[in-house]
Amino acid sequence: MATVTSSVTPIHGTCTIGQPYGNPSTGYTCGFHTGVDFPKSQMDSYNIYSVCSGTVIKNVTGVTGRTPALGNECDVQRDGDGLVFRFCHMENGSNNHLSVGQHVDTSTYIGIVGNTGNSYGPHLHLECSTTASWNCNTFLNPGEQLGFGNTRGTVIVYDGGTPPPPPPPPPPVPVDTPIGPFYHRLFNGKWFWSTEPGYTGSLEDGSRKTENAKYIWEYL
Repeated sequence: MATVTSSVTPIHGTCTIGQPYGNPSTGYTCGFHTGVDFPKSQMDSYNIYSVCSGTVIKNVTGVTGRTPALGNECDVQRDGDGLVFRFCHMENGSNNHLSVGQHVDTSTYIGIVGNTGNSYGPHLHLECSTTASWNCNTFLNPGEQLGFGNTRGTVIVYDGGTPPPPPPPPPPVPVDTPIGPFYHRLFNGKWFWSTEPGYTGSLEDGSRKTENAKYIWEYL
């Protein structure tokens, strides 16, 4: 299994290519797989980040405006050459913080790997096009554009430095009501945000908060 180290990846951590670009199949609209798939089970982080500096030209979350195939998606047009990268199947609510016209870079949190739309299981489907008017003749191999190749099973290791976690959304009411992947918690008289399983946080007074969460922020 090949291993590639790249500073430009949609996952700031180790991930593995599942379904590569270009696999032929009559089951696809264009007759081939139009992107690169990253299975959630093969990642050490579920946060998605922009793969370029550019502008958000489309952001769809929830049922309204969603395509049946792509689920929750965000399209970013790269500065300079105008190539468009499309992040698909994201978890409900995880890309609510983005807006059309917003400028992003490779430290910008886009959303969380999900299973929305026509998805075989939790994964990120990443596409690239020469134009915002997507059609079968405009797709490019995102793996080649970003420098990590396109072989199934390739392990991609991120070496660009992990930015701080994304800021939490506004607090939900009532307490512990999930907003997308986020929860609002009260512990030792302090409020916390949390998301994803498997994290233990330390408080300023030296006590520790074991939370069913991978990421946790103190709510100020």
